[in-house]
Formats: sequence, C-alpha cells, structure tokens
Amino acid sequence: MTVEVRGGGAGDGAGSGTEDGTAGGSGSGAGGGADGGAGRGRARPVRLVCTDHGGDGPPLLLLHGLAGHRGEWDALAARFSATHRVVAFDARGSGESTRRPGDVTRAAHVRDVLAVARRLGLAGQDTVLAGQSMGGLTALLTAAAHPEVCRALVLVEAGPAGRAPASRSRSGRGSTPGRCRSRTRRRPRRSSAAGRRAGRGPPDSCRVPADCTPVSTVT
Repeated sequence: MTVEVRGGGAGDGAGSGTEDGTAGGSGSGAGGGADGGAGRGRARPVRLVCTDHGGDGPPLLLLHGLAGHRGEWDALAARFSATHRVVAFDARGSGESTRRPGDVTRAAHVRDVLAVARRLGLAGQDTVLAGQSMGGLTALLTAAAHPEVCRALVLVEAGPAGRAPASRSRSGRGSTPGRCRSRTRRRPRRSSAAGRRAGRGPPDSCRVPADCTPVSTVT
C-alpha cells in the first residue's frame, strides 16, 4: 500500500485520499520524486510504502529509526495484531519509499505521519504512536503539534532533549530517587589467590547496602 504526500507549505501537507490509495495535498514546499531533487514549479510527491498488518482494536502506528525500514517491526506487529490494528511504513528516504526526497526536515516527517494516519483511518483518540530513535522523535513532535491524532506514545531510544536526572552531578545531587551512593576507598591490591586463601569476600565498599533499592534503566 502506498500513501502519497505532496508539498508542504503552511499546512500539514496531508490531503484526502484518492481511489488509487494515495493521500495528497496542495502546497509549494520542497518535495522530491523517486529520483530525488525537487521538481520545477510544483513539488514532486513523496511516496510512502506502508504495511497494514491488520488486527482488531486500537490503531498502533510504528515508526522506524534512521536508516531503518518498516520490516524491522514485523515480529512486534505479529504479536500485537491480536489486540491492535498495526501499521508500519517506510519513512521518506528509507526502505521502498522515495529514496531521495527534496525535503527531509522534521516537519516533513511529521506531515508523513499525518498523511498515513488520516489516509488509513488511524488518527484518533485511541491511536498509539510507537517510534524508535528518529521515529520516536517524529512521534513526539507529531503528538505535540497534533494531539488529536493519538492517545499515547511509546518511545524507544528516544525522548525529549536534555540530560537524564541521574547524570546531572557526579556527586549524586539530583540523582534518581532510590539510587544508592557509596564511598570507595583505595585498598592495596591483592591477588585473587591470596583472597581465597584468606577466606575473605569482597571489601565492604563493594557490598550492596541492605536498604538499597535497585534502579533499572531501559534505553
């Protein structure tokens, strides 16, 4: 299935669908054909190749990362199609979509998400946008600019700009609640054989305090 996005301009670039399975919109922003380069006068449309994995339930639109492709979501799509209507598409410049579009700005990627969601009937308060890396950022920007398009976000290796709370200070100020800090003192190095002969375990500075709450971070 193919969705077509035309131009950009001041609007979102996503128009109504047509019988051949494309979505177009007027605009004079930069575009690109399959061969790359902007067309003269009217921008050439960008073609986005989609895979509709089917399924019943709330829509789940999957956005891959930089240099990725929609096929990376196949295993996850097979799992979630039992509870969701799952769709993935190749972003402009990737996979089987237009490989050398004239516009590769973040705004263009947001327009693509809108075009696919509206053409396939995915936009709505039940929709979940899931994106990895660049796709996660596109999902975040789409939801911020068009909150009516989705209900929730799933961000993988992506998020708002800025340092994580745990990395603000090496001294531990502003660290994640529950993270334990311990002071380590230099001790004379002993061979492992000597340690075994002495029957000693690790030094106290390497032991986990009994009241420490483990912190797990998934990136």
